Amino acid sequence: MSQENVEMVRRAVEAWDSDDRAAAIAFWDERIEWISPPDDPDRAVVQGAAAAADAMTKWVSTWETYRYELTELRDVDDHVIQAGRQVMDTRGAEVASDVFFVWTFRDGRAVRMRMFYRREEALQAVGLAE
Repeated sequence: MSQENVEMVRRAVEAWDSDDRAAAIAFWDERIEWISPPDDPDRAVVQGAAAAADAMTKWVSTWETYRYELTELRDVDDHVIQAGRQVMDTRGAEVASDVFFVWTFRDGRAVRMRMFYRREEALQAVGLAE
């Protein structure tokens, strides 16, 4: 089942890159919990697909341009760790950072998404240490 979850996340990233927001969130459970990074100054914890979609839209809309580059997908039991690099631009200044998403699946749907800026935090979130 976890490889199926990995493929769902991969397809969602491809949909996001193609600006197909509906397809990008199609694998979310209606009651998904969306949690931005713990050290984010505007940390958000929202519940529900509509609220999570709004939070994600707000996340990227603060920048003039936003692009995401997937670097890794890793299955861990009923979780998928999604690693990538986000590149944002505003007022001519480009900012880039790594970002890690930990997706938790239940019955083939994503029920939680937690974001982290550091790999070790994402690994700890699923009970791993490297």
